[in-house]
Order: sequence, then C-alpha cells, then structure tokens
Amino acid sequence: MKNLFPPVTIAAFLCFGIIAIQLLWQKPEPRQVDERFYLVLAHDLYEFGVFTSATARGTGQSGEVPQPDNYIVPAYPALLAAIAVFDPEMRKQMRCAVGPIGDCMATIPLSLILIQAVLLAGATLFTFNAYRHLNPRPAFAYTALVCLLAVGLQARLATSILPDGLSLAAFMVLAGCLVTALRSKGAQSWLAVGAVIGLGALIRPSTFYLVFMMIPVVLFATRSVRGSIAMLIGFTIVLTLWILRNVLIVDSLSFTGSYGGITLAQRVAYNAMTPVEWGAALIYWLPDFGDSLAASLFPIEAYQRLDFSTQNGFYQIGNTALMAEALSRAGGPQGLTGVLIKDWILAHPLTHIATTIPIFLRGLWVAKYVGLAAILLLIPVVTGLWRQGRAKNFLILASPFFLMAGFHAGISINIPRYNYSLVIIYAALFAYAGFYIWDRVNRAPTSTAINQD
Repeated sequence: MKNLFPPVTIAAFLCFGIIAIQLLWQKPEPRQVDERFYLVLAHDLYEFGVFTSATARGTGQSGEVPQPDNYIVPAYPALLAAIAVFDPEMRKQMRCAVGPIGDCMATIPLSLILIQAVLLAGATLFTFNAYRHLNPRPAFAYTALVCLLAVGLQARLATSILPDGLSLAAFMVLAGCLVTALRSKGAQSWLAVGAVIGLGALIRPSTFYLVFMMIPVVLFATRSVRGSIAMLIGFTIVLTLWILRNVLIVDSLSFTGSYGGITLAQRVAYNAMTPVEWGAALIYWLPDFGDSLAASLFPIEAYQRLDFSTQNGFYQIGNTALMAEALSRAGGPQGLTGVLIKDWILAHPLTHIATTIPIFLRGLWVAKYVGLAAILLLIPVVTGLWRQGRAKNFLILASPFFLMAGFHAGISINIPRYNYSLVIIYAALFAYAGFYIWDRVNRAPTSTAINQD
C-alpha cells in the first residue's frame, strides 16, 4: 500500500483537477433530442415508481399512471430520479419534459454535472490501474492517463443528460478489473469483471452480449473454465433483480423490449449497398473530411444514400419502408428482431458481413482525429509488442472494447458515440508510441513491453 498510495494520489489529482478545469472552460454544447426522452423516463420513475418508456406512456399529460415495460434499461433513469429526490431543479426539468414541447434543457442541473463528473473521474482511476500494469516504467501510466484526460470526453459527457457518460465510467472500471483478474488469476476477480459487465448492461443494453463474447477471451487468458464461470455468475447476480422484475411485472423474460429490433432494422437497410457505395463508404465516413473527400472522388450517386438526412438514404429506409415490411412479417414489434435476423441477415450472411466492415470502421473514429490517429498506430504498436512476445495482455485488455465496436457494427448504425470506451485503448496506444519515439530520439533501448508479472 505504501508503494501504491503515491501513484494513486497523483493520478487522483490529475483526474479530478483536469476534469474540473475542462468543465470550467468548455463551451455548452447543443442539447440532443434523446435527452428529453431520458428526462421523461426519470419523471415516471420519480412520480409513479414505474419503469416505462415515452412510447408506452402516451402523452403523459393527464396524470395517469403509465404502463410498465422493459423497453429501456433502468440504470440511467434511476440515477436521474434519485437526483430529483433532493434537487428541485431536476424535478422542474423532468416535469417540463412530459408537458408540451418547450425549452426544458436550456441548462443542466448542477447536481447532475457534479455527480457525473465525480463518477467519471473516479472510474478513470481504475483505468490508471490498468495502465500501470501495461508497462514497467512508472511514467507510462501517467502518460496514458493524461492522453485519456486530454481527449476531454469525461468533462463533455458529464454535462449531458444521456447514459453515455455512465457507460464510459463502467467500461473504465471494467479495464481496471480486467487487468486485476489477469494478474490475480483468482475466481473472485473474474466475478468482479462479470458484475461490472452486468452493470454496463443496465446502462446500455448492447453490453449484455459482451459477457458471452468475453468467454473465449477468458478461456484464452486463464486456460481454465473457472474464470468464465465466475464471470457469468457475477454477471447474473447483477441482472437478477431486473430480470425478475420483468417476469413479475411485464410478464417477459426478455432483458429489454423491442428496442433492439428498431436499431437492427436501421442497420440491415445498409445491406442494400452496391459495390460502389461500399467503396465510397470507406471514404465518406472518415472523420471530418470524409464527406468532402468522397465528393471529389465519387459521383453523388455513390455516397448520397450514406447520408443520414437523405430522404431515400439507407437510414431513412430502415426507419420507414424496411421497418414497415419487417413489422408486417413479424406481426408486431415483439417478433421484429427474429424476422430481421431470419429474413435479412441469415438469408444473406456474406452480404451482412461485407457491409459490417465499413460500418465497423465508422464507429472507430471516436473524437474524430483522435480515433483516426490511434487506429493508424494500432498495427505498428501491436506488431512491435508481438515481436517482443509481449502483446498478450494488451490484446486481452483491448478485446472488450473492439468486440463491442464490432458487435455494434453488426446490429446498429454504429456511430462513434456508441464506442466512446475505445478512448481507453487509444490513450494506451499514444503512450506506447510516445515512449517509442522518446527512446529512439534519446538512442535508448525501447521499453514498450507489457509487464507480464
């Protein structure tokens, strides 16, 4: 503990200090439509004690108790409702959100900003713990930590009424728990990994599937089934109350309602890409400059349908014509996901895999040029570690973040917002590259190896 306390103390000052400065300096960002949606959910939970959705509750202006459902996972609405217990400003914004359309989100309650900032800063310390075991040089962890904080996501997400910040916090905790489990090789550590994944699923439903994708990773890391079983137990414990609630109140074993079918319909619409559109997508979806570069390289027909706002674009088709056809075949929202998988994905699996490639790349450009620069560094950094025989732990640490990006590409439109947690790995890549350059400039032996202790 004597050796651990000073680094953690310094890291804590960096985390809380830098995030506080960023909060004071950053300009307010435009509010997003979905923020109102979460205020409505929190209002119903606070006023009626019911987890529901804005689609199930109707207008909500007559004061009736809304119908419960499992359309949205509960963690973030529960946080907002808990804040409303002691913050009248939060209650005011929630009540405004359920009424006629108005400027309910001109400002965000200070209590929410502070709570989210503290949660994100604390979670960043878990990631610092992961960085400390990626390289034996003490300065490496601080370098990676500063890179992570410099992106500014923690401060930006702290001022948003969306679950993205809470989801990022869960993944930062997961990074620390995963490294601890790799080093301890004990079942208790993998139990914690599963519990954190379960918590992440209660924040963002797609994380539910991560635990199953991680089973082969854990088997590879531990060479035994104990870690996988412990991870599944921890995951199950966290989700038990929510699943039990769904069975007793909603009469459904499903983790969530038909929300997954809606996002899947938006995604499978892109399976109608032509080969030219597929090639244009690789350029068009590059961060910032991609659309203008595609316009200079391709005719407008090659990229027009890639635009979200185009009337006959893939995204609009997924929300309208394709959705209507799938609902007709399914006989209602409950069977939507199954019909889309059977009639659109399994009927043309190679097409779905092919279109997943550019959609996967689109989701990697987190923080625009930050994501682009990190991906350019990925192959040389991993190659260098591989040649030293020390890439295993880094690849295991990176696995949940890239697995989720790939999963999002297969089931959704995979915008970068879905993959904010990739900045955890991007920061480590920048630190590896920085130390390699430093050692080359100073003609010192490179030491970018992962600590195998």
